[in-house]
Amino acid sequence: MCIVLVMEATNASNPTQLPDFNGPVGWIAVLGALFLFGSVGLMFKEPADEYGEKPDAVLFQAFNALGIFVVGVPLMVFECQSGDDVREAVDFSWLDWLGLLGAIDIIIVSFWAHLSTQLIGYAMAPAVLNGVGMITSFLWGKIFFSEPIRNMAGALFSLFLLVLGVMLLGATQLANMAAARREGMVDGHSTGSSSIATAAAAAAGFGAGVMSGVFDGALMVPYKLHERQLAGPAGLSPKHTLAYLASFSVGSLLTAPVLIAFAAIREAKDDTGSDWKNTFTRKLKRSAVPGGVTGVVWAMGNFLSVHASKHLGMSVGFPLVQTGILVAAVWGVFFFQDLNLSRLHVLLLFLAALGSLMAGAACLAQMG
Repeated sequence: MCIVLVMEATNASNPTQLPDFNGPVGWIAVLGALFLFGSVGLMFKEPADEYGEKPDAVLFQAFNALGIFVVGVPLMVFECQSGDDVREAVDFSWLDWLGLLGAIDIIIVSFWAHLSTQLIGYAMAPAVLNGVGMITSFLWGKIFFSEPIRNMAGALFSLFLLVLGVMLLGATQLANMAAARREGMVDGHSTGSSSIATAAAAAAGFGAGVMSGVFDGALMVPYKLHERQLAGPAGLSPKHTLAYLASFSVGSLLTAPVLIAFAAIREAKDDTGSDWKNTFTRKLKRSAVPGGVTGVVWAMGNFLSVHASKHLGMSVGFPLVQTGILVAAVWGVFFFQDLNLSRLHVLLLFLAALGSLMAGAACLAQMG
């Protein structure tokens, strides 16, 4: 991210025409974005502490929001001060309801993704989120915003590949569970570091993954409404994008105290003893680092994905950024051991699922 910032600020990459496939900025941004987005949920797998507790789900999201704010506002201010095309864009409102709505949406996405990762593992959950998210985003754009479809047959085929990919992920999880049972690794509960899910947990995890994807696919809706609200006869200017980014970042900041207050009230009701404040303080400290790191990583990945699409175009930048699910798969399989790929049929199903999702993303970018 720092490399992209320096190159943008010093005009080291100043293409006369975009997309620019020969310049380094777009490719550096893609590499950074796919790694960061593929690693954004690592803290969802944070192990229990000495009290047997994992980070509180609500407090985790509060610090996630703070992490987004900590990165988002400085980056936005930096963008305001760099580049002649945005120097006039410093006069804007720092908060409106659409930016706040977007900030709430990303917290909901993270909440469901957190739950999904806990239940079905990091190899599976991000792939479910991405697959459902791309389908949902496409439907929002074409149905609600009446965006033109470049190739109807190609778009339908893309959706088919995405749906197929999600279904193959489900088949992979079922095959993984069956193989684990045959090997005596599951006795009705999750066992070992791999946390292999039971059937009920797998169903709940997939449901949470679908919910995270539905809200992820709606993430750009507030921005599109913001565009529609501000665009004049001359169209959009950098000021409009910066205005939304400012509002989104400040909205993230505003959600944090609300979530913390909710968690405190819940703790006080659940623990009627005089020690609830100490318990709440311990949970607050326990959630601060993993939640904050998640927000920082997401905000940096989001910044780089914007620059990837800017320099390489949506048709190339978008599907390349989606390869972050491959990074997540590597983390899930080799680091967390969420899937037992020693069985050939499990390995083939998982590779087919990832391939279908990647092909669907590429086709959707080209023909959707």
